[in-house]
Amino acid sequence: MARLWAPLVLSLALVVAGCSGFAGGPAEDRTTVAPGAVPTTTDRADGRYVAPGVTAEGLVDPGALQRAHTTQLANASHTFRERVTRRDANGTILSQYTTVVRRNGSAVRYRYVRRATAAATSLRIDSWADGQRVYTARTEGNATTYSVEDTVATARRVPLGPSDYGASLGRVFGLLSVDVAGTDRENGSVRYRLTTTRVRDVPPLENVRFEGTVTPEGVLAEYRISYRVRRNGEPVDVTVRVTVDDIGTTAVERPPWYERAVSETE
Repeated sequence: MARLWAPLVLSLALVVAGCSGFAGGPAEDRTTVAPGAVPTTTDRADGRYVAPGVTAEGLVDPGALQRAHTTQLANASHTFRERVTRRDANGTILSQYTTVVRRNGSAVRYRYVRRATAAATSLRIDSWADGQRVYTARTEGNATTYSVEDTVATARRVPLGPSDYGASLGRVFGLLSVDVAGTDRENGSVRYRLTTTRVRDVPPLENVRFEGTVTPEGVLAEYRISYRVRRNGEPVDVTVRVTVDDIGTTAVERPPWYERAVSETE
């Protein structure tokens, strides 16, 4: 994958573009978030904080929000979805990366699809981890191959864990000013809308924007990052969309191709 990303979203782009060291993808730039105290209701007793690190005006402590996001997801099952889309100046899609991670304890289902429109190529990686082994179906074109690995022997960590989510966001928040744009209330739940104060250029990135929603507990339930880069002098518009949902209710089922993977890898 071409290295088009500037420091602002370097690790984020590597993570959300599906570049993981798991299941045969390119190696990612991993960063582990050190555990830290997450602000509690007591910490916000004065009414200043509406979420960890976030006041009614905006994000004032990126580290607190980063730690809260990581901790909340590390302690509960969840589903992580992301889509990275690259378009030319005319709006034509050049490539698209889609990743879905379902996690419940040691059981993880990881699905990654990459499509390059210009080259008419595609790659699909579908992996299932049961805490002891990782089973993978890798499809390029019409050909599918299967593999199985012992997680203890390989010490391989399933990608896009909560620490990855938090580390990526921490890098983005470190260079952007983020405000609270409003409050959404639905069925008794509350989310605060976050948005960049202004569009910013961080060479070689142009028109960098961020918007998303955060829960009072500090989970970035959804967000969108967009920017423009130039490849061989031509503008390329990149959009990253992420959602985190089914927190506490995500189930991880064994894939339908499991028996075939076992048969072909024995």
